Amino acid sequence: MIAAWHDAHASEIAALLDAVYPSDPLARDLADVHGLDRDGEGRFRRTLVATRSGRIAGAGTVREADLHPSRWRLSIQVHPSARRAGVGTALMDALVHLATESDGRRFQGATRADDMPGLAFLRRHGFVPLMRTRLGWLDLTAMAADRTSRFDAATRTVEALDYRVVAFSDRPEMVAAQRVADLHGEAYARTHAGWNPVRPLDAAERRDLFLGDDLIPDALFLALDGDAVAGFASLRHGRTPDEFDLGWAGIAADHDDRATAIVTALVGRCLDVARRRGNRVSVEVDDADPVLAYILDTLPVAWEPDWLAFARLGPSVGDPLL
Repeated sequence: MIAAWHDAHASEIAALLDAVYPSDPLARDLADVHGLDRDGEGRFRRTLVATRSGRIAGAGTVREADLHPSRWRLSIQVHPSARRAGVGTALMDALVHLATESDGRRFQGATRADDMPGLAFLRRHGFVPLMRTRLGWLDLTAMAADRTSRFDAATRTVEALDYRVVAFSDRPEMVAAQRVADLHGEAYARTHAGWNPVRPLDAAERRDLFLGDDLIPDALFLALDGDAVAGFASLRHGRTPDEFDLGWAGIAADHDDRATAIVTALVGRCLDVARRRGNRVSVEVDDADPVLAYILDTLPVAWEPDWLAFARLGPSVGDPLL
């Protein structure tokens, strides 16, 4: 039986997610999207549960992602003991019906590359690969001297091209924080334009998203061309106090021909901070960001199974890719 979410389901769904992702805390966190109905632009959410013999056998949610609203997001989990019995398909059909009552946007789902049941389920329901995201942990202790010197060489290269590398906290007064936030927004939009378009963000939203609570001001590095911001890279606060995330890295469009040198120099500064503070560094990169991917491919990263995004073919509104 398919039923709407109720507060009484919360603890049982938490146990369901634990059973589906017993050794993958990141996937479990990303799947924890189920909850009460929400409405309004950028907030729409509907959660359904599938029950068998009075117990929850599966849960699914369709929702609108506020930052990336071009597709409906689907998240469906079925208890291992209830798989291959039509539970996931029943949830999928009901959730698609709920969303398509609203408009004709396509659907997007995601799973780990080693989740064979999840991959088969998505493909069986008309989903095709959209983007690969790689995630892992950088081993700073395993970085050989030649890798460290490569970052120093990149810094010398950008300085020879008359760029200055400064920390956000030490930037000249005329380099406004808003301009730094705006460049983050521009670079982020470019790397997502072909597969996961970003809605327009106003100035306050860009400041909040890119210069918000996880910012470490002396670990956000800028390449300045005069008083213009040409590029950036940063460390961000991680999940625990001894962890950093290698955050956004990007370039202004009119400096794109020097992107590899600039981003390499800035990432090197970030890793120097992490090394001095003794923190672990998590990394994440989409295939749509070839410069950062190239840099990370030269470093000792322990990669986790890739995260794969899929889109469902069919009628679409405002979808430039499929």
